[in-house]
Amino acid sequence: MFDRTAALRGGARPGYHHDVIVVGARVGGAATALQLARRGLDVLLVDRAARGADTNSTHALLGPGVELLGRWGLLDAVVATGTPAIEETTFTYDGEPLTFDLRDRPLYAPRRSVLDPLLADAALLAGARVRFQTPVRGLHRGPDGAVDGVVLQTRAGTETVRAPLVVGADGVRSFVARQVEAEVTHRGAHASASVMAYYRGLGEMQQYHWYHGRHGAAGSIPTNDGLSMVFAAVSAARFRSEIRADVGAGFDAVLEEVAPDLAARARRAERASRWRSWPGERSFVRRAAGPGWVLVGDAGAYIDPMTAHGMSAALRDAQWCADAAVDALGRPDAAADAWVAYEASRDAIAVPMVDAIDEVVAFRHPLDRVQRAHIALSKLVSAEGRELAGSGAEVAGIAAA
Repeated sequence: MFDRTAALRGGARPGYHHDVIVVGARVGGAATALQLARRGLDVLLVDRAARGADTNSTHALLGPGVELLGRWGLLDAVVATGTPAIEETTFTYDGEPLTFDLRDRPLYAPRRSVLDPLLADAALLAGARVRFQTPVRGLHRGPDGAVDGVVLQTRAGTETVRAPLVVGADGVRSFVARQVEAEVTHRGAHASASVMAYYRGLGEMQQYHWYHGRHGAAGSIPTNDGLSMVFAAVSAARFRSEIRADVGAGFDAVLEEVAPDLAARARRAERASRWRSWPGERSFVRRAAGPGWVLVGDAGAYIDPMTAHGMSAALRDAQWCADAAVDALGRPDAAADAWVAYEASRDAIAVPMVDAIDEVVAFRHPLDRVQRAHIALSKLVSAEGRELAGSGAEVAGIAAA
């Protein structure tokens, strides 16, 4: 029997510096580098930002993401940072709450300044080489036009580093995706925009809270350091016309409109950060792979953050991308089939998720229709968990459905 991993061990292939270069060292990229390095590949992980740099995020991990961190031996490290266990989640539709018990499988919402470097450090420990504050200025292509490396910006100038596979894990505005002109194969019609801030002292809210009104949404997500990330979301069009000029006032108005109890708690609590805002981006699914390149996380499939699924999807892509890369690099004759299978598995979740979240972020549908969309999203997350587990075992989704 062909041993794919054994065939890959022993350093990079002749003519190359590495087996794989991963562009982007946040959740998706760092997790992909970790999984590739653990499989014996020679991996370079690069990011333009500094180690531990923060970024806008819901922070919320759903069941599949928590399951993968546990499987990889990293969940205890997340808990050790003081990330609180989330043992309940409550959905409130126009004042009517629905609460789900998660004590059997608690969820977590680590700060990105905690989770991202934790994953990058694990990749380094597994044998990957990691370079922060190293922007990618271009892709290198071989005589056949296939991507076979990157051009890095260094203090001394530029440096070309070659590998038979480049992973684009560089987010919704992915440089790699633009350079390879990755086709958008599916796109949502609507987008949410949001204003968020961290609060200390919200009271007894150590659970995920999601509030939905006809024309807006809000929520609170407990995270590290005794803080909760509180957000207010509206359509991208409403954000432009009503919120963008004064995001603090807009935040207060939307919170009062859709979540008056949360608004009251926020007034009594301490706002512990500046306002952060996101103007919105329609969900999209891009072609997942091509000659010498593959996309993971938001670079390949960006689903509106109202799903709170982005980090879990990035971890999932890392798992599936690493599996496919071992096949593709270990047996080049099987590479096309490996990447087709990776894309098909991703799209089976991502495409219907784009359609379901569109029902929510249109902010114009009756709330019973929004609730049905959430049930559809939960079923998709549960199906994703079963696929990752390789069995019929349930993995907690957005909520029990």
